[in-house]
Amino acid sequence: MDHQQLYQQRLGRINAAVACSHTDRIPIMPFARAYPYVRKGHSMGEAMNDLALAQSDMKDWILALQPDMAVSYTASFAGAGAAMSEMGVSLLEWPGRSGGALGNHGTTQIIEAPPMSEDDYEELETALSLLPRYDYTLPRAQAYRAAAKQFEQELEALGYPVAYSAIATAPYDVLGLCLRGTLGLMTDIYMYEDEVNELQELLLPVILDNALAHAAESAGRFVYVPLKNGMEGYLSLEQYEDFYFPMVKKLCEGLIAKGLTPLLYCEGPYSSRLELLNELPEGQCVIRLDNADMPRAKAVLGKTHCLSGGFYAYDLLHSTPEAIREYLKSLLDTMGRDGGYIFDFGDCLDQAKPENVEAMLTTLRDCGAY
Repeated sequence: MDHQQLYQQRLGRINAAVACSHTDRIPIMPFARAYPYVRKGHSMGEAMNDLALAQSDMKDWILALQPDMAVSYTASFAGAGAAMSEMGVSLLEWPGRSGGALGNHGTTQIIEAPPMSEDDYEELETALSLLPRYDYTLPRAQAYRAAAKQFEQELEALGYPVAYSAIATAPYDVLGLCLRGTLGLMTDIYMYEDEVNELQELLLPVILDNALAHAAESAGRFVYVPLKNGMEGYLSLEQYEDFYFPMVKKLCEGLIAKGLTPLLYCEGPYSSRLELLNELPEGQCVIRLDNADMPRAKAVLGKTHCLSGGFYAYDLLHSTPEAIREYLKSLLDTMGRDGGYIFDFGDCLDQAKPENVEAMLTTLRDCGAY
């Protein structure tokens, strides 16, 4: 088949999975964060500061992996070090940053320096003005975005659909990570219940507008929605139901109304939230699980929602090819049954033994057929 035919075949597999159906085999769309650079002998810090290196190493990984959807280097901010420095990004710490705490290794981290005080709940519009804003028209930022768009076009010409078009953070997480801090917000939900929910309502259109603007520049199908602080241990199930999930549902509905597909990354333990996730629009979202009972997730959600995750990239560093093959066979048999599953990691791929990666890829192709 030529590249265009391969593109349509791969996209067809993804579309079928989102619709909880299946085609010839389980589609694969693994999120490799630092590994594409590490496998070529480079560090994440080098990739952050060298756009050409980030593109070359990622392209080499994609051609070796041959996924049904390609996750570009932009998903981990690779190559963006100069642009983020130019824009004065203070919310993030990244490897390779001059004078930074991470050196050349590790991955990008959020720095919580909450600008909002409890008193700001009295003037919610004022609180919105405290959100960090960055100038994407600066030269390096524009160059980075133009290069990303060209890279996506090159991938599609080679037959690989692009995964992510934009990112949209849950309103609770924006309020916690960008305005009040995680710990501050945990106290606020007891003392300022109504104000927390009112401010989330005000944040929602800002988040949607930002995601739509970025999606308009990209060919990607999915909007990546990381659910960072909704996990068990951060919020009780009742708190999750009162403060977190209703706004996630509205966010998904807003994205779907604009023809986009939310891909929700449920970080941390999530088994107790599965029934609530079933309230999301059927056949319109992908739910990527980090730490959940995967057979139960399939039973609860599998008929109405596409699932992803369940395999830990961490094991590719610490396990053996034989163990990788056996576990992956079991996972594919459980999660792939009746369609509605896209293979991805529950975490992110940073380090791995090459022989384990090869065992994973071989097993995916040998055992992923329907």
